[in-house]
Amino acid sequence: MRTILVMGMLSASLMSAIAVPAKALTITTSANCTLAEAIESANTNAAVGGCAAGAVGRDRIVVTVNETLSVANNGLNGLPVVIEDLIIVATGDPRTISRDYTLGTPNFRFLEIGTSNTPANVTLSNILLQNGRVTGPVNVFGLGGPGGGCILLRNGG
Repeated sequence: MRTILVMGMLSASLMSAIAVPAKALTITTSANCTLAEAIESANTNAAVGGCAAGAVGRDRIVVTVNETLSVANNGLNGLPVVIEDLIIVATGDPRTISRDYTLGTPNFRFLEIGTSNTPANVTLSNILLQNGRVTGPVNVFGLGGPGGGCILLRNGG
């Protein structure tokens, strides 16, 4: 019994000495705040559209509605390039982010994560990505070549 008590006290004192990161700021999508605007809010730490401002460091976006993307946001990406650490999550039922199936919808990937100078860590949870497309050969880099596939990840290390 003493061993358990001592271990518990030691664990509690060690945990109080470890710096716990601040809780991620939450931006919630809605009819007034699209996922693209929420990512821009997180990237710029400022309110965009009907979205709350992000904060320096990791933010959390809660996706509350399914989204269909019909045009590229920038270049080959349906959503803004993510340049800060980000969690994108749907609570409850899974949410779908899809590229529009309508004939004539341009090809684009969903996400580009980080840039060559700005790495970012992104966590997707309870999100289904559907119908993302880029064109290009299949090679050592995968579909789309070195320009990335449906999600372009960069290793900032």
